[in-house]
Amino acid sequence: MTGSVGGERSDAHGSASIDAAAFEKLRTEVSALRRAIDTISTHENQSSEHAATAGGVVKAIRGVEKRLAVLEARRSSRSTVAGSSVPRP
Repeated sequence: MTGSVGGERSDAHGSASIDAAAFEKLRTEVSALRRAIDTISTHENQSSEHAATAGGVVKAIRGVEKRLAVLEARRSSRSTVAGSSVPRP
């Protein structure tokens, strides 16, 4: 008998099997933690991608608003240049 683990005495071969079981349990826990971290990292990357996409959409909408304002200004100036004080539809 070489030692005691959890109150049980074991010989050299029993101790090795307990060490192997403890190592396997630790390896399983580390693997689960790694998967969790990878999942979190993936979600963070997707969030930043969505933020970039939303920013692009906002920028595009602002560009469209500016172009519409230019078109409306041209339309207003054409109708007054034509001699009509009432804008055409």
